[in-house]
Amino acid sequence: MTELSNFDRIGLRYEDLENGIDPEANPRLAHSKVMGPVKWYNVFTGPNSEAVWVGDDGNGNMLTANPMFSKGSLFAATVDAVLEGQEPYAFLEADVHLSILEDGEVATRTQALMVNLSSRALEDQKGWFGRTKQVSAPFEMFTGKTVQARIAVFAHEVALYPTEEAFYADTTSTLEGEEQISYGSTSFMPSGMFPNEDGQTAPYGFGTGPVQDCGTAPSAFNGPEYHWAVVAAIGGNFGVVWSPQQAGAAVKGGYLSYSGMITAQWEHVDGIDT
Repeated sequence: MTELSNFDRIGLRYEDLENGIDPEANPRLAHSKVMGPVKWYNVFTGPNSEAVWVGDDGNGNMLTANPMFSKGSLFAATVDAVLEGQEPYAFLEADVHLSILEDGEVATRTQALMVNLSSRALEDQKGWFGRTKQVSAPFEMFTGKTVQARIAVFAHEVALYPTEEAFYADTTSTLEGEEQISYGSTSFMPSGMFPNEDGQTAPYGFGTGPVQDCGTAPSAFNGPEYHWAVVAAIGGNFGVVWSPQQAGAAVKGGYLSYSGMITAQWEHVDGIDT
């Protein structure tokens, strides 16, 4: 199997991204343009909540591109830390540590890639002759804030089970006669938060949950179709996307295990107009 990218997992071939996305040639795509703190974003959104955020320099030159999927539920979380990346893209594309809340209590933690802070999360700074310029607000302003976000998993591995019993039968094994620790049928492990040998963490995780909704979507980007599911997790429902090259389609009421990159689309930050 050829190596897949996260763009493939929402039906966008990388070569098509390089050639440029033309919403006029594809009426299924909605297009919006957002000014961020360090660059413009062209946001192309398909009818199934798939999207790509393309950052450019205002002159049409692409700087960054990030796939998104926002079909899951709205999570409440607090920001534990923001891991600043390399300028000039760090502010809009930083990794953050989140504590996911359930009934106001911390249910689990994760690291996610956030990409969509809007231009209103800025500060005005006085310059010479009374002129003002907009500068990126400091990262520290988000620490401790409560956010509303839709969390998605771009799955690198997927396993499908028709029933909860089938999941447990497949995942419970023995080692030298002793039963190993097994994960619950609604579980999540933020594996990327364990540092590697260089001390770095990453927005990756794995889990399992019952399928609340699912389907196979035709690409809004004129690429291959893709599978998707909304899967119950601790604190809400994740959106999960994967390629048919990886696994078949999910079945509503079944169980889905996944492993992959975690993204989060912020919709509100308490005390900050985003």
